[in-house]
Amino acid sequence: MKLNLKTRAIELRKQGFSHGDIRKKLGISKSTSSLWTKDITLPLEAQNILAIKTEAARKKGRESRSTRIKLKYDLIKKSVIEDLKSIKLSKSLAKLLCSMLYWGEGSKSSGRVVFTNSDPEMVNAFMRLFRYAFVINEDKITATLHLHPYHNERTQKIYWSDKINIPTEKIHIFHKTSYGNVIRNNYQGCIAINYGSMEILNELMYYYTAGTEILFGGFV
Repeated sequence: MKLNLKTRAIELRKQGFSHGDIRKKLGISKSTSSLWTKDITLPLEAQNILAIKTEAARKKGRESRSTRIKLKYDLIKKSVIEDLKSIKLSKSLAKLLCSMLYWGEGSKSSGRVVFTNSDPEMVNAFMRLFRYAFVINEDKITATLHLHPYHNERTQKIYWSDKINIPTEKIHIFHKTSYGNVIRNNYQGCIAINYGSMEILNELMYYYTAGTEILFGGFV
């Protein structure tokens, strides 16, 4: 009986069946199938069939992993959204959030509010919080846009004007020195938001220093 199974396993293997297929057909383990057929030479047709099956199995595995990861991240996203829905944005919370961004990306020694970053969404978030949290004189807001030689100045001014909601004529250009011929696709330049107010600067700094002490019990 065992000999018949082995002979059948060899026949199936030569036809291009995988060890998994042989296991299902003959009721033996994959390791037994591998042991019985390890010394045979597979015909070219069988090799091609197995190669196709192997690639199909890998593709299925990748798709399965991708689906699991997507479901996992969808659950995380849903949980985050539910948490955020319970938060009401007050002026104080807006100032704290704005100060956290400024803590990481703002100038502490310029004597004015200077927030610099190349991430359009981060800059947009800062400006929205900044305008909501503080009484702002829009005429005092200016920006300096750092561009590489490959950038189109007019195009980038329009892009950032839309992102931060200030006129293009209030965005000044600083041209960076080019190093080689490297072009960063989708890089919109780095922008520095300028607002001349020592009072607001100090309030931002007090919020992130005093705020972390109060919220985290002396974290700073």
